[in-house]
Formats: sequence, C-alpha cells, structure tokens
Amino acid sequence: MNLQTDDQKRTLLLKIREIQNIPEFVSKCAKDNDLIVKNEFHITLIGFKSGEKLTDASFTEICEIAESISWNFSLTDEYYLLSKMYGDEKRTSIIQMISMNGIHELYKHMKDFDIPIPHITLYATSTNEENKSVGIGIYSKNDFETLHSIKLQ
Repeated sequence: MNLQTDDQKRTLLLKIREIQNIPEFVSKCAKDNDLIVKNEFHITLIGFKSGEKLTDASFTEICEIAESISWNFSLTDEYYLLSKMYGDEKRTSIIQMISMNGIHELYKHMKDFDIPIPHITLYATSTNEENKSVGIGIYSKNDFETLHSIKLQ
C-alpha cells in the first residue's frame, strides 16, 4: 500500500494491490449490469469534493500527517451495487466495504469535514464512454445514504 497525492485536485488515495477472491454473486451482478472490473484499486482518503475545500498549505499538512499514519484495513463481506447521476451521466459501481484504522486519526485534523465511508470500488461503468472505469464519489455516510444502493447477498 502506498499513498498517492494529486496536488492539483488535492486528492489523497491509498493505492492497494488487486482484490482477490471476489465472490461469484458479486461477479455475476457485475456481469448482469455490464460493469467492468476496475483497472486499479484504491481507498479514497480525500476525494475531489473535500479537496476543493482545502488550501494548498492545509493539503500539504494533511498529507504529511497521512504519511505518519500506519494504514491497515480488512475487507468485509458487505457489497453494494450503487448508482448516481452526474447531470445526464449515470454511473454504476459495485463497492466492497472495509474496516480501516487511521481514517479517524486523519480526520481529527480535518474538523470541518465528514469522514468518508471506507470502501473499495471493484467494478464500475458509466453512460459516458470516457468515464467507464470511474467510480462514484462517496464523501460521507449521509452521502452514501442519498445514493441508489442495493446490498448484494
């Protein structure tokens, strides 16, 4: 796992290796919904919407704090099929929830921000060809609850 920053967008990702042993019912759901497997896997620590609220200096400081955290996570057996409209574009994803330490430690330094729901996007698609492998931004528990979601079982 390694941290990847985008100073322009002020995003912070925890890059991870490929997810192994995705259950058959999840793969079937992806196939049935014409979703494609993501070409890279990551955990979003700071997404676009949150990054917009940060100054260059505060983003640099948060990244330094993130570097000092010992990041660990474990996969759960919770999977969701999600969809969200971005104007005329519809994005659909399958995510796997994770248990993660460190996220609360990072966000205690970001007091005016909601803590994102730790997850990994496994599959995605979009009605916009350029965004076929782009997931859905989920910035908080409240944000997650506004999405059209189906728990997979």
